[in-house]
Amino acid sequence: MLLGLGEISSMEAPASPLDGTILKLPGKLDRLLRHGCALPKGAADEIPLIKLDLEKIKAISSNLQEDDHAMMVRCWRKEVRELSYDMEDFIDQYEHAAAMNCASRSIRGREIITRRRKNKTSLPWIREKLRQRLWMANKIREFSERAQEALERHRLYNLDAIAGSASLRCIDDAYPTSWNGTPCGEDKAYVGIDAAMENLEELLSMTHDQEHQKLKVVSVVGFGGIGKTTLAMELYRKLGQQFECRAFVRTAQKPDMRRIFISMLSQVRPHQPPDNWTVHGLISTIRTHLQDKRYLIIVEDLWTTSTWDIVKHALPENNCCSRILTTTEIEDLALQSCDHDPKYVYKMQPLGEDNSRKLFFSSVFGPQDECPPELREISHDIIRKCGGLPLAIVTVANILSSQPGKQDRWDYVNKAIGYSLLTNPTWEGMKQIFDLSYNNLPQHLKACILYTGLYEEDIIIWKDDLVNQWIAEGFIQATGGQDKKEIARSFFDRLINGKLILPLDVNRNGEVLSCTVHHMVLNLVIRCKSIEENFVTAIHHSQATTTLADKVRRLSLQFGNAEDAITPTNMRLSHVRTLAFSGLFKCLPSVVQFRLLQVLVLHFWADKDSISFDITRISELFRLRYLKVTTNVTLELHPQMRGLKSLETLKIDARVCAVPSDIVLLPGLLHLSLPAETSLPNWIGCMTPLRTLGYFDLSSNSIQNVKSLVMLTNLGDLQLTCSTVQPENLNSKLQFVLTTIVGRLSNLKSLTLAPRAPSYAKSIGATGMTVHGGFSSLSPAPSLLRSLEVSPQICIFFYTPKSIGQLRKLCILKFGVRKIDRDGIDVLRGLPALAVLSLYVQTKPAARIVIGKTGFPVIKYFKLKCCDPFLKFEEGAMPNLLKLKLAFNASNADQQSTIPVGIEYLSELKEVSAKIGGVGPEESHRRPAELAFRDAFRVHASVQRVNVQCVKQIIECKDDQSSLTTVEYSPAPAGTSLLSSGWAHVSVAASPYEPQTARWNCPRERTVTASPHRDGYQWRKYGQKRIPETQFPRCYYRCTFHRERSCRATKQVQQCSVGDLCNPPLYGVMYFNQHTCDTMAGCEPEAAANPAMPAGLSGAGLVARQGGSLSLGLDERGVQEEHERQAFVSSLVYAGDDDELPQSSAGGRGTTSSAVTFDVAKGGASCAGAGGDAAVPETEAGDSPGVEDWYLSRPE
Repeated sequence: MLLGLGEISSMEAPASPLDGTILKLPGKLDRLLRHGCALPKGAADEIPLIKLDLEKIKAISSNLQEDDHAMMVRCWRKEVRELSYDMEDFIDQYEHAAAMNCASRSIRGREIITRRRKNKTSLPWIREKLRQRLWMANKIREFSERAQEALERHRLYNLDAIAGSASLRCIDDAYPTSWNGTPCGEDKAYVGIDAAMENLEELLSMTHDQEHQKLKVVSVVGFGGIGKTTLAMELYRKLGQQFECRAFVRTAQKPDMRRIFISMLSQVRPHQPPDNWTVHGLISTIRTHLQDKRYLIIVEDLWTTSTWDIVKHALPENNCCSRILTTTEIEDLALQSCDHDPKYVYKMQPLGEDNSRKLFFSSVFGPQDECPPELREISHDIIRKCGGLPLAIVTVANILSSQPGKQDRWDYVNKAIGYSLLTNPTWEGMKQIFDLSYNNLPQHLKACILYTGLYEEDIIIWKDDLVNQWIAEGFIQATGGQDKKEIARSFFDRLINGKLILPLDVNRNGEVLSCTVHHMVLNLVIRCKSIEENFVTAIHHSQATTTLADKVRRLSLQFGNAEDAITPTNMRLSHVRTLAFSGLFKCLPSVVQFRLLQVLVLHFWADKDSISFDITRISELFRLRYLKVTTNVTLELHPQMRGLKSLETLKIDARVCAVPSDIVLLPGLLHLSLPAETSLPNWIGCMTPLRTLGYFDLSSNSIQNVKSLVMLTNLGDLQLTCSTVQPENLNSKLQFVLTTIVGRLSNLKSLTLAPRAPSYAKSIGATGMTVHGGFSSLSPAPSLLRSLEVSPQICIFFYTPKSIGQLRKLCILKFGVRKIDRDGIDVLRGLPALAVLSLYVQTKPAARIVIGKTGFPVIKYFKLKCCDPFLKFEEGAMPNLLKLKLAFNASNADQQSTIPVGIEYLSELKEVSAKIGGVGPEESHRRPAELAFRDAFRVHASVQRVNVQCVKQIIECKDDQSSLTTVEYSPAPAGTSLLSSGWAHVSVAASPYEPQTARWNCPRERTVTASPHRDGYQWRKYGQKRIPETQFPRCYYRCTFHRERSCRATKQVQQCSVGDLCNPPLYGVMYFNQHTCDTMAGCEPEAAANPAMPAGLSGAGLVARQGGSLSLGLDERGVQEEHERQAFVSSLVYAGDDDELPQSSAGGRGTTSSAVTFDVAKGGASCAGAGGDAAVPETEAGDSPGVEDWYLSRPE
């Protein structure tokens, strides 16, 4: 959620030099004085004088502005910054050496001390100590002289006269209290692209004639900043759902082809990693996967013919109406990519005068789009000088938006912009505008934007990564209990609003999650300024020569796919504070030689992912604060990590052999992110400083670790997952998470429970788990919680939890329910801050879901996934809704039943999308449903985009009148625990997507019971076999009347648990085919009333209802008994996109699943499931039952 600009202004850090290093030195000098007698003679007197000089320098730096004397100011700032770097390095090294010496003396003990007293004059340690004291004395004298020289040079330059004399002072409160610009990430209509969209849609159109079914390549050409990327992304959003596979990839002037193809493959085949990581292997994999599919590939920013030739080789020519869209600034390259057919080249034109004015004024003055009369003439000149380039217009508008009514500011900007963009756009003209924008930034934001120079041109930069790196570097200074991360996030948003970095991933609440740097900003501003300031040194493997500063402070090694790249030998590595490496595993330099590192980012890969990499010596980097490793090889961490006492962020996206046990002892660790299937050591409750814990795997971690989470009271972001097929004690873990953790973590702002990929190099298609159930109360409610996302692949509540209504700050809510009713809607409508709602309903609504005019005051995004979305909007409902997304099944019923009633009342609705499922007989109804849906929204005046996608899957639809066994409970009294009530037992734990025309051997029902033979029918056993990796055999039964009445009903029974005196053994039962014998013999009356009822539920106060459902008589003594015996029935399903539920393709093998049953009262767990076809025992009549492996099975 974005902060208001008024709030941001209140947390603004004081003005500072280019980074905050000098601000930390006074405190470090005070600590140095505490060493007392260990300091050289005279140091105790000199250090306070140095501190006084630094205070003077700090005060001068805060008042300096860059104007006509910009070169002198920059030189002086650079001198001061280098002094502060050297002083910090010196102090940290001395304190570390002192600590090591102290530890060494304590280990040696009194015996060694006695020996030293006897041989004082001959021991080498005395010479070493004297050498250290001499080194320290010389350093202190050097720093004192350099500080005095800096002050003297300031006086000689007469820099005091510069402070306050600038014509355009940068705004140190970079976030004005009134902000009229568009908030970053917020949806808005793009200006002047409608005609271009229509033309490109026509060129990319898919018709059924043979000519248009061939692969077609369309290219967009235009000058940088003219809007090619914006146009391409809008086309991708609008047309992407029409294609089976799609990908948006970015190239660069110096492209890394391996990374490009990894990105492409991860998008067109997201659930399976490559078998071969070489470039040729990736090309072959992509070609094979796309050979018979309709695909859309957008290739952004082509620069060379060779790049296009390699990319084109990976994209097969087929007759499936596939399309490729390229963007480039080179017209000849555009023609070549389209086989020299000019009709498929779209040349973008600058914005006209009207559109330029509209874009400019809306960016400066906001939605009112009105310019004061006194500024109209000068605004006309400024707009003309921008030459109709959208990037130039919005960049200049951002400079003026901070003080939109200040005349002299507009005059200065008008004079600073030349006329080079007016007639013939050039890079020099854009450089003037970018320099103006950069110089307008306060010093701390200049450091933040220059820091992005560590990243390559085409890389995606994640917001959380960048924010934590800024904090580790010391760019963020907080006072008065302010949160550094919130301040850093506000800096990021400011750079987004200033168009110096461009948003990529935006969540449904409008928050930007990732960004990239426009190549013009990177090359014209960031790289140039970084060289001037010696801020970042970027070395690409293709550079013949590299100009290096005397002391390299931040180093980016961009080796790409080069196999012979090496670190320059003429570089001094001992002063490097930040290292970012991207390249092959064998080119990775030894990180130990960078002994003063504070930030380490490693992104490397090998041709084979079966090798391991030992990074144990990283524990020697005593100043390391941020560590991120991304690779496809296995990492071996040092068994002892306590040497990394300064580490604040640890993020690993790779397979890890083991997590060191003493990671729990790192005193400063704030953010920990590990891949799924990673088991943390015990005592994680000791990690109380943690603010973020990413992908804590409930399956892999012990119940003790899960319970230890309640001790992490500072945790603000908790991300949970389940990854393995046989989770141990998952029932107890889930109960504890939902009953205790959510209530006790008072600082929790975000809770996510979702399937997750095990690691960067493993399959994203890990098996997820679906748990059917719900809760009714939660006490106390986490008052700060803003985001709650519980994937329906993990948990489906029986009904809408009433405790959700207590979350008054909740902005994002995602969950699934068994059924939705009026009470559930009332709970949701009462959330005052809810902006995003994603709801999955498993049961077909009995009546329309009515959204009234009260409630949902700020909701912007609403997604409903249900087999039949019986929606009705009353007048005034959801007044701020911008996006409506529906997923439902096509059926032979009236198509109008799937179209929401009252859509004309959604006055702010801009985008509507629908996913219509249908297989077998239902497939023919998808097209009529699509047409009816489009027609309904075409007449809606405000809707700008309607996307409809037909898929060969269906959404699971359960009915209250179905044959499923259901036990319902009345709501629990207030004050009960989260999971102690409200749970339902559903005997079929299937994927939310099931084919309507199932294979003959697919089970129609699964259940777990203590009495597998008391189901109301007569059976005869005909076979038995052992199943690999299971304890008990599987038994096969068919109906006794198999021959007499041709009844094809069969079942399979397998014991799941051993049982004891208190708990009988449980059996997993799968039923195949319906009974056609119409005979129920040898059963108890209760079982006869409901054939599907498990024997364990018969009697004890159960009353049969119409439709086969059962309710529990609350006046019967069996209530308590049944509360104790109820089980969660789970199914292990395919874990795809977190936003989408698992799907099964029609006609294929489908998605296999596994069932896990949990006993609420006893915490027991057993596992069962379905997999591929297995060998079956010999049968009497020679026919084979429909058999699917249960245990330890995975999706194909």
